[in-house]
Amino acid sequence: MNTITNQPRNNIWNRTPLLSLLIALAMVFTACYDTTEDIPEPLANTEIEAEQRCINDCSQCPQQNCCCVIELVSGDEIIFELCGNFIGCGFDPSCGPINAPAPCGTISGVSAGTGPLQQFATYFFCISGNEDIYIFNSDQFETARIKVTCTILDTVPIFTTLEIEPLRGAFLQIDGDCLTSECD
Repeated sequence: MNTITNQPRNNIWNRTPLLSLLIALAMVFTACYDTTEDIPEPLANTEIEAEQRCINDCSQCPQQNCCCVIELVSGDEIIFELCGNFIGCGFDPSCGPINAPAPCGTISGVSAGTGPLQQFATYFFCISGNEDIYIFNSDQFETARIKVTCTILDTVPIFTTLEIEPLRGAFLQIDGDCLTSECD
């Protein structure tokens, strides 16, 4: 008489799914390892590409700087050109000198284009304060209405509203407290 027993044929076969799962988990953890600590910081006085200097939010501004935001309130896909001493995105070599009305002084520095901003889109830049900046509406036909605020982190934003006609510019003064005002 043959007796059939319910013993496993081979103990290894019962452990294969567990072993496969452990190998898969090890591969996932290895793939997710954060290597940002392994990237060396750039040395002082080295050239950094413009794409690396783009500011996407206020946390990317140096601690002593004002974080400024331009928001397009009305207009459709308008590109603004900025000139001044600031950190933004997509720098051209230099701009100015531009004689601005009082209380602004002569403006020069670097220039940047915002790229096409749609209504309620924003553009961030950092500035040390006590600086003047020129904002140019490069659209040929459309008047743009923008709100600009420059704040120190953890402060309530105070906006300056500017209406800039086509192919015209506006001058903005940013004081040491990161408050903005239009230069007449």
